[in-house]
Amino acid sequence: MALPQHMVDLVPLLRLRQWLNIALAPARPRAEFRAWLKDQLLQQAAQMSQSAPARWPAQLSLVPGRRELLIGAALGSVVSLAGLIILLVKWKLSQRAVHTPAA
Repeated sequence: MALPQHMVDLVPLLRLRQWLNIALAPARPRAEFRAWLKDQLLQQAAQMSQSAPARWPAQLSLVPGRRELLIGAALGSVVSLAGLIILLVKWKLSQRAVHTPAA
């Protein structure tokens, strides 16, 4: 029984996949490397937290009008979402009214 042509075309690709799976098998790093990497990351995190204090709240208070802009954007998003919900509810109710048989 012969295979369909599209399956025959896949044979070289399947062989390539098999070779790549063998050649690129995942390797687990040694425990020494993981310990060293953990220490390095913790040191860098400590240095970053000391050299760059939390500036985010300070930035909001320093820029005039920035806080109001963010509040306005948040309110606009809420109003937009509420409008979308109302539109969907009205559409669903109108669909229900169209498909309801007359008595």
